[in-house]
Amino acid sequence: MTGTFVRTPTTRAKRSVLGRILIENTGLKLLSLFFALVLWFFVNAEDRVELSFEAPVRTIGLDEGLVLISTIPPGITVQLEGPRSRLGRLNPSDLVVNLDLSAFTGPGVANLPILPRNVERPQALEVVRVSPSELPIKVDRKVERSVIVTPRFVGTPPIQVEVASVEVTPSTVSVQGPEVWMEDLKEVETDPIDLAGHSGDFTVKIPVHTGNVDLKPLSGEDVAVKVQMRPHLEMQRVEGIGVVVPGAFAGSRIEPKQVSVEVRVVGGHPPISPEDIRVVWSPIEQHPGALEVVLPEGVQLVRTIPEEIAVLSIPEEPLNSESKP
Repeated sequence: MTGTFVRTPTTRAKRSVLGRILIENTGLKLLSLFFALVLWFFVNAEDRVELSFEAPVRTIGLDEGLVLISTIPPGITVQLEGPRSRLGRLNPSDLVVNLDLSAFTGPGVANLPILPRNVERPQALEVVRVSPSELPIKVDRKVERSVIVTPRFVGTPPIQVEVASVEVTPSTVSVQGPEVWMEDLKEVETDPIDLAGHSGDFTVKIPVHTGNVDLKPLSGEDVAVKVQMRPHLEMQRVEGIGVVVPGAFAGSRIEPKQVSVEVRVVGGHPPISPEDIRVVWSPIEQHPGALEVVLPEGVQLVRTIPEEIAVLSIPEEPLNSESKP
């Protein structure tokens, strides 16, 4: 019978190998140990200080069917403790305060505490305190409603024209927001539309807004506003216009001998003078005191004052020439 003998290291041999491992590169090992001790000492011996920072607020966990209507401050003061060098290098973007709203399952009001675990921060920094330590939170149901779009105009068009009609397409938009605010919402406005410089018809595409950042139009598109212009007419009153008596009625007595005329002219038109208008006595059977008014081109008659004159007498043998009083 034959067998195989395997030599195993003796205890003395094992110690010899371990000794060589410890002895080899002794200088390098000692240097590494030295730096490790220095680093440990630096980290643990460095002054720990407290500094305050303004951290932005982020809401998380709110159900899709709900909407936050409380006013959340843009930042919360967070006091941190940590090594002076680490706090000195801290960037404000490294901090954020998370407001967890997942506890809200429906409309409601609650004071939400802000705990150290709500503060996202770099490691090695501890939260000492936050201010304010809680926030009043109000949550409402999110609803949708269709409301009318009203164009908002600013500026003044040229004096010769004015707005005749306005057409908005689409005339309504869907708006989403808190139920409590949507109850009173009847319309939304467009961004301002400047009328200055528009002397003719024009169409503009423009966004709508609700006046409340928490009420959002859902269409996501601009509305088209079509504006039609027309001549802007101004009233003018011209007085002291002599009534012309036709030749066939020369010598007739009429009262009054002068009348006033109200006319419409395009905005900016020079004043109309009595010499620009001719008023002729034009009697007919039913209206013996009727008047005929001849106006310059582009001038519209509104009325004469008086509309008829009084005929006091007519000669038995009228002349054939016109005369002016």
